[in-house]
Amino acid sequence: MATRELKPRKSPPAPAAPQARDGAAELLRAGVEVMAEQGYHGSSIRDIARRANMSTANLYHHFSSKQELLLRIMVAGIDELKESSTVAMAAAPPDPPSQLAALVIAHVEAHAQRSNVSYVTFQEIRHLTPEGQAEMRAKMDEQQRRFDVLVDTGIEAGVFHAVRPRETARALASMCTAVATWYSPDGPRSPRDIAEHYVGLSLAMLGVPEAQR
Repeated sequence: MATRELKPRKSPPAPAAPQARDGAAELLRAGVEVMAEQGYHGSSIRDIARRANMSTANLYHHFSSKQELLLRIMVAGIDELKESSTVAMAAAPPDPPSQLAALVIAHVEAHAQRSNVSYVTFQEIRHLTPEGQAEMRAKMDEQQRRFDVLVDTGIEAGVFHAVRPRETARALASMCTAVATWYSPDGPRSPRDIAEHYVGLSLAMLGVPEAQR
């Protein structure tokens, strides 16, 4: 999924960060909040430690550097997305439309509910080391492949239609991910409402008749 420039957030709208244990969880939450507000380079170790009500020594006890903290935020976020997608798809019927609906709902809800984590990931991934970027790209590609496989499977079954399947699959994933750039918990619609609407959009993009969506 392509990175893009986003405007700094004054106040991240979603629950702070992926779950971890003890002080590490508080530092992950604080790191997400501060980096979403100030950007990676604009955030200091002291800022993050202060937001977590800890000392910088506490932060270095859990993370060797600000860059490691950034990587752990991103990895935890994408791992949660992959896990929630796996659970949703396992619970859904095996036909391609049902599987795609489950994947779209899981993907949209994750990016709406943790939009600050998504913001930091797509805005700041360029600040990771080459090794960190490669790790994240591999995980993001794994999630993209779920869309790729479902589109291909649906086309083979004759229920989906796409002239350019791979580009269509990427457009679907990108559309779902982009929810993080505009969703606000103060808005009129819940993540589930938005996700269910996106299911209809996704099936329409794949040529599924309205009566079958």
